[in-house]
Amino acid sequence: MAILDSSCIVEILKGTAKGKRIVDRYGDEGVSTTAVTVNEVLVGAKGIEADAADRLFKELEILPLDAEAARRAARVEQELERKGALIEKMDMLIAGVCLVHDVPIITADKGFQRVAGLHVFFVD
Repeated sequence: MAILDSSCIVEILKGTAKGKRIVDRYGDEGVSTTAVTVNEVLVGAKGIEADAADRLFKELEILPLDAEAARRAARVEQELERKGALIEKMDMLIAGVCLVHDVPIITADKGFQRVAGLHVFFVD
């Protein structure tokens, strides 16, 4: 299993060439996403895109942001802050979920590569 980040889900929903590559490469693997990602995508989605996102999320396992993942995300934030290499807050929460569940993330966001111990499948 691997986690689809919002950057990849948006590409898939828009039907871009990158989105098609993501589906071709990872579509047969057990992919899931996080509750944080659901929020990120739906905040930015409108109309038909929001409907498509809802359909996609119904097909995916959605891992929660629970207390353990929140604690892990806090440690990630503290480590990145010490290094002067902070990433977006939502991304740190997503990283916390991935680390707690010991699953890699599929993303087009290079910031995830700064998170120690997180296995990142980077899509460009």
